[in-house]
Amino acid sequence: MNYGMYIAASGVSTQMARTDVMANNLANISTVGFRPDYLAVRARDVARVEKNIPFAQSDALLERLGAGVMPMPTRVSQSQGPIQQTDRPLDFAIEGQGFFVVSAGDGPDGMRLTRDGRFNLNAQGELVTGAGHRVLDDGGGTILLDSAQRFEVRGDGEIVQGGAVVGRLALRTVADPAGLAKRGEGLLGAQFGQTLQFLPASAQVHQNAVEGSSVDAIKTMMGVTGAARSASSGLRIISMINQNLGLAVGRLGRITG
Repeated sequence: MNYGMYIAASGVSTQMARTDVMANNLANISTVGFRPDYLAVRARDVARVEKNIPFAQSDALLERLGAGVMPMPTRVSQSQGPIQQTDRPLDFAIEGQGFFVVSAGDGPDGMRLTRDGRFNLNAQGELVTGAGHRVLDDGGGTILLDSAQRFEVRGDGEIVQGGAVVGRLALRTVADPAGLAKRGEGLLGAQFGQTLQFLPASAQVHQNAVEGSSVDAIKTMMGVTGAARSASSGLRIISMINQNLGLAVGRLGRITG
């Protein structure tokens, strides 16, 4: 019976983790460039495999029942958000797969990706994110603009000012999107211990617009409700097993005269 309790508990904890992820998605339903997270789940290994004790005594019957489930690291959805017009020249939106590239530190490990195109110009005339990180061009350099002149950003990311091309926004995607992890400030980087392989992105850039959150509110709320029901069912199972244990201890060992 204890084994059944452990399996039910693994299901409850997984559904609670799923609820937390979806609640965070709902909280960012109005966040520009936000991509929702989703929780991957896998079957949990039996104890002697999980703890790497292959010579431990095996209970074939219990092992056939499995060991429940466990959550994996969250992954970032690649779904497209709505394009929203802002009429602000320094606002950019990406339509299609790909990200803007920004510098959040030194070296290749300092490169980050973002879909939040609400950019500004710093005192040096460099194109930067709202947090001050430099937006990179196709060659990995910074983008300099004259704040006193109008400029145009074409669909391929090419920037034209004063009748001349002054740069091109770096648009990149990654070979394995499952390796992406959120790093705060609307930025994405590699999962811990992994390295991202950047690839050119064939996406279209819209000026005077931003990409809204790609969270599906109705689908997410239904997911929260479903996860809560699943967790509640697991808790009821744990309660029933606990009651049966109480009966077993209180009655089966009782000596009657």
